Amino acid sequence: MTAFMNPEEKKQLISSLVERLQEHPHLLMRFSSVLDIVENIDDTCETASCTESKLIVEFQKMGKEALEDWGKTQEKKKAKACEQSQP
Repeated sequence: MTAFMNPEEKKQLISSLVERLQEHPHLLMRFSSVLDIVENIDDTCETASCTESKLIVEFQKMGKEALEDWGKTQEKKKAKACEQSQP
């Protein structure tokens, strides 16, 4: 995707992601873990199958955490709307 972006668009995307991930530190850590796997930082995967297995586990964890954040966000929105509707 970034190959098709001009430098300004890429800069804006990165800035937006950093700002948004500050609100979700555990997702930031998951993205970091995904990059560690892709870059084979610990030098434990020599096959695509090994890498795929590790990525699947990491994305499952990320999905669970993302849904938990979504739920908390929805709860806050509903509570705020309820408070505002009360005289």
